[in-house]
Amino acid sequence: MGQVNARRFPTVARYLDLHCGRLDRHPGCQVKTGLLRDVIEGHPLERVERDLPAEVVELLRSPPPVNVWMPEMLIEAVLQACADEHFASQAEAEEWAFRHDLERFRGPLYRLLMVLARPESMLRAASKRWEAFHRGSSLEVEVQPNRVVGTLRFPPWLYMPEARINLAGPFRAALVAAGAEDARVLLIEAGELVQRYEATWS
Repeated sequence: MGQVNARRFPTVARYLDLHCGRLDRHPGCQVKTGLLRDVIEGHPLERVERDLPAEVVELLRSPPPVNVWMPEMLIEAVLQACADEHFASQAEAEEWAFRHDLERFRGPLYRLLMVLARPESMLRAASKRWEAFHRGSSLEVEVQPNRVVGTLRFPPWLYMPEARINLAGPFRAALVAAGAEDARVLLIEAGELVQRYEATWS
């Protein structure tokens, strides 16, 4: 059973409660670890040995290379711990994720792809791109003119509504990088098995 200091890391404590203290309930859910290093390096966690489960502490000490597949529940716990420690609200965490991903999308690795893409065409390929970085969950996209609804499906409580780091920031960054103006992304539905995001732009 994972042990956590609920006063310091309330979201991690809630996550563990939902999963009976375990971070291995959904072994089929895997994720590439690219964002993990960025969060850890930009928002370090200190003196956590007695405040977080041992497997989370070990991951903080020795993060894997960016292209390694890792259990997503474990990555979620690390992201939640960093968010609990460094972001006062979901909005603050979203703004950090937006700015971080926008810089990445405008970098040399993604810039040409984003310049050539329009928001609608990029979003139509979103499901395939999700599959390139995630296993055990799926993203369905319904594209309309200047509006899209993305439905994320996953095993019970893989993602939590109250997690401060969610997908609103990265989705908004991708839209802006593809040329969308006044892009807005809202989490409009969040439950045990589904999260639904609505994005609009001009």
